[in-house]
Amino acid sequence: LAVNGEAIYDTRAWVEAPEMDRVKFTRKGDVRYAISLEWPGATLEFATDHTISKVSLLGHDEALAFSQQGGLVTITVPQLSIDSLPCQHAWSFRIE
Repeated sequence: LAVNGEAIYDTRAWVEAPEMDRVKFTRKGDVRYAISLEWPGATLEFATDHTISKVSLLGHDEALAFSQQGGLVTITVPQLSIDSLPCQHAWSFRIE
């Protein structure tokens, strides 16, 4: 929770988010979170009508590349070594 707590504590369900088996969605104010319960691989894709301006991975210092076309968001997941992963059990993407 040291890394992912921001995406869990004092959040609410992101009601408009799609239902995905291994990804859960929360929100806090205007910030949304996608919490992946397994490493998503090269990209994480989901549908939303929310306009996105910035995406980051909690525990990783750099902003992530993403695209948004026709309601589909594609986040380019950083290629990290096992030693540089911010945690080992779930990965939270901060979506602004």
